[in-house]
Amino acid sequence: MSYVERAKRLMRRHAESPLQISAIADGLGISAPYFSRLFTASEGISPSAFYLRVRLEHAAGRLCEGAALIDVALDCGFESQQTFTRAFKSVFGIPPGQFRKINSREGKMTETDVQVRMNTPTLLREPAWKYVGRSVRIGASPGSSPEQAWRQLDGRDTIAGEVSGHSYGICFDAAEDGSHVYMAAVRAAMSDDESLGWDTIVIPEQLYLSIEQWMPRNDFVSHLKAGLEEIWVRILPASGFEVSLGPVIEVYPDALVAGKTEGWLTHLVPVVARR
Repeated sequence: MSYVERAKRLMRRHAESPLQISAIADGLGISAPYFSRLFTASEGISPSAFYLRVRLEHAAGRLCEGAALIDVALDCGFESQQTFTRAFKSVFGIPPGQFRKINSREGKMTETDVQVRMNTPTLLREPAWKYVGRSVRIGASPGSSPEQAWRQLDGRDTIAGEVSGHSYGICFDAAEDGSHVYMAAVRAAMSDDESLGWDTIVIPEQLYLSIEQWMPRNDFVSHLKAGLEEIWVRILPASGFEVSLGPVIEVYPDALVAGKTEGWLTHLVPVVARR
């Protein structure tokens, strides 16, 4: 068994009372810097980010079993219930209390009772793409929101190498404090030159669960939140796949404009076959 697979097994075994990354490296008999480079090269994400996902998935299971939220937070190594709530929401899209409420109601819609219309998920393998736009760290400061990134992108002139037709909302780099980066972007030609003045991310080839959601003209944000709940609480657990730790992408056709038009939004969730 490789170092990386052994590390994953250790992380899952210690989802509660978590280990330090340096302790995992010591258990493998290698240095922490070497372990971090090895793990990141293999999985495309740092060991600490992967471990955070493992702990939160374990926490979600305990919440569904009825464990107290504060007990779950402390057992899974978070310093407070507030820190745990921010981290949980950044990954699952909803707070832990709401996650438990939805599951306990056996599939009843969200407390806002927004009805969502979603097509049957399909598997999609996307090649590597470069994304260029504006990014903001959500949860890092009061009032930070995706709208800040979208306002800057929508006011743009043409971006060098821009591929027209769609724009993209990209969520990545979840931190243990509950914050994550949201990027409003367009695809651009994969080339060596940089798109000066813009944030850039290259997402490697990835297998996605592709889920289309119908977005009405009005109440756009409520429908988006309800769709995310449907995906994370019901669709993904029943899919036979587990989420990998690449960025989650929202695909917006240029013709879909919140508050003005209606149309299909596509959610791309990176997945791997469930072990």
